[in-house]
Amino acid sequence: MDDDEWIRDSLTLYFCSEGCHLLALGTAEEGMELLKRENFEIVITDYRLPGMDGIISHTKPEYGLLCEEYEEKEPSEKDK
Repeated sequence: MDDDEWIRDSLTLYFCSEGCHLLALGTAEEGMELLKRENFEIVITDYRLPGMDGIISHTKPEYGLLCEEYEEKEPSEKDK
């Protein structure tokens, strides 16, 4: 789950190229609804999703869970 389409698409391309089957979702609401109905081996999610930060506390304990987060920063003077 990631609200950033570029990250979601990049992860989808990578994991599909490795032979994984996955669902790529863009909202926490979609993810929570699916987690109620389906079982997954692992959940990869953005830690900060609009409408539901901290989705970790809502997942089932038997799931493997990988959270990703990044912070956008302004380039420093040496990076320009």
